[in-house]
Amino acid sequence: MLANAFYRKLEDRKWHSMASLNCIRKSTKPWNGGWSMLQTIQKLALWDAVNGLNGSLKESRIENGMQGVTVKVVTLLEDPFVMVAENILGQPKRYKGFSIDVLDALAKSLGFKYDIYQVSDSKYGSQLSNGSWNGMIGDLINKKADVAVSALTITPERESVVDFSKRYLDYSVGILLRKPVERLDMFSLLAPFEPSVWACVAASIPVCGVLIFLLNRLHALRNAGSQSAAGQGGPAASTAPSGSSTGPFCSKVKKTSYAFLWDVAVLEYSALTDDDCSLTVSGTSSSSKGYGVALQHGSPYRDLFSQRLQNCVDPRVQMVFLGTWRQPEKVL
Repeated sequence: MLANAFYRKLEDRKWHSMASLNCIRKSTKPWNGGWSMLQTIQKLALWDAVNGLNGSLKESRIENGMQGVTVKVVTLLEDPFVMVAENILGQPKRYKGFSIDVLDALAKSLGFKYDIYQVSDSKYGSQLSNGSWNGMIGDLINKKADVAVSALTITPERESVVDFSKRYLDYSVGILLRKPVERLDMFSLLAPFEPSVWACVAASIPVCGVLIFLLNRLHALRNAGSQSAAGQGGPAASTAPSGSSTGPFCSKVKKTSYAFLWDVAVLEYSALTDDDCSLTVSGTSSSSKGYGVALQHGSPYRDLFSQRLQNCVDPRVQMVFLGTWRQPEKVL
């Protein structure tokens, strides 16, 4: 369609070239998405002066879901997103967790089956000095896997080499701290205030007593000799009585005064599953990042996954899914 519009402009001689830009810049940075957009346009249609528009303007879509399709999934252990379940001897390794629940929901909705394995180098994926990628992203680029599922965040660098579905959970950062040691003694009732505050309270009691005594004396002298008919013979007034894979870092936080800055979902799970209950998570900060399902670049399943994940983006569904894994059995 764009090629058709450009061609007609040139034929009608109504094409106006863009004015040159007078910008001072030492280096230029090309748009990484240019080739991807060009390939997408070529998939839609091609235009030439002889044959005209050749192709369809509609993208090819999988109308009947993914019935009968077996997807190869790569994953990485990260509590509570992906964990090893209790396995039966001789049976393939099974996994559980929040991300596995999302994958199972997609498989049930779209009708596909999947084979899952752990990435060999235990890395999510980053670009190396030679331009290649390691981890789960590298397996997708090398077509060893069709889908990557774990606590995988969506970043611009990763989006330039693989496709991501719609985010199914927002990414936020928190701080894991060791809980302060509680000392119980006979003076624990004095803990709410500092000693200086208690000293002020103690000093104010006799001062207030003296002031009240003086005010009562002055009031009695002022009203001496006065008579009030309304108050004579009346009853006495009554008075009321006075009267809260990160194991090595979490261990370091428990043993030292260090704090651990990491994903809130992972830190909250670590704090809840701590045997000594000596960890706590402080604060959360919103972020533009999120967790998504990674697929091979140009995968036909991306839009299907995004459509089905729309239901998982609902905050109520997130609370049900993630709340299950933030509260393991031994905590309940």
